[in-house]
Amino acid sequence: MANVYIKGVEGGENTNPDGTEAIEIDNGVISEWVQINNLFDGAPSQGDVIYFNGTKWARASAGTDGQVWTTGGAGANPAWEDAAGGGLTNSIASVTTANVTGVAGTRHVLDVSGMTANRNFVLPSTGSVGDEIEVNLSVGDDTYALILIGDTGVTITARNVTTATATEWSRIFIKGETVRFVKTTSTNWNVTSDGRVPCVGIIERQAAQSINSSSTTKIAFDTINTNRGDICDVTTNDRINIRRTNIYQVTGFVSISNVLDNQEFLEADLYKNGSLFKFKRDYVSTASSNLFASPEVVARGTYSAGDYFELYLTHNEGAAQNTDTTYYPTLAVFEVL
Repeated sequence: MANVYIKGVEGGENTNPDGTEAIEIDNGVISEWVQINNLFDGAPSQGDVIYFNGTKWARASAGTDGQVWTTGGAGANPAWEDAAGGGLTNSIASVTTANVTGVAGTRHVLDVSGMTANRNFVLPSTGSVGDEIEVNLSVGDDTYALILIGDTGVTITARNVTTATATEWSRIFIKGETVRFVKTTSTNWNVTSDGRVPCVGIIERQAAQSINSSSTTKIAFDTINTNRGDICDVTTNDRINIRRTNIYQVTGFVSISNVLDNQEFLEADLYKNGSLFKFKRDYVSTASSNLFASPEVVARGTYSAGDYFELYLTHNEGAAQNTDTTYYPTLAVFEVL
């Protein structure tokens, strides 16, 4: 061990005889220090921590990333420990053609952009109560999803609802989505942190579209306003797709550039999976005229992955009418998480 120079001895206050900065010690306790590289045996490293072990000052090597320096209380030495509820080891991988089985104590950071079909993220039957697993998407996918599912004989519980064994709880596909699980029994994992991102799709018809009288006509959308979760299709099918079974609110709004007269109507028709699902009609009663109509149809419920919604317009104005180019026909889908 290197020499320790005491305040007030030869060399001046707080100065070694060789002129370098020294360590001040009062009653055996370091109270002020600047340079201690040579105080302990062995070469120090960045991140090392010094503590008193009850007999002398000791040096502890730096812990691992994410650990915290934790006291053991009076009469015990402190030590590095995993942070409460943390301490997961990162595993970075890409998912393409195979399923992934979760590993206890692991944060699976996954790029799913190369998947060729839906793949499973399987919560295992092995492990101990209290084990944690986390899955995070570093890159999402615009077509396929990573399905969160229990292994054979394993259930998943979230918000007081438990799945059947080996049954999909949910699925993720948006960049940044993160879900953490903790094993509560030998056959169940609880969701402790739900970081799924709600899908939102809003599409509009901004250019005028001619709609014949008394002919239910599908709105040919030309603009995507919002497309979180890659659920909007204005190129091929003019619709919004449901990619994850959940609760949604769906709204459809239509308007034409003309007004309605006596006994004329304008109707917003919401189609689900190719069939009329709900509609809202604005109707002009007898002897009324020159009334502006803008019906909005709303549907709320649990819809399944694979469902899709389209918007149609019906009117009986007599002649063909253009859709409004100020108040655009709009179809919107909002996922509720």
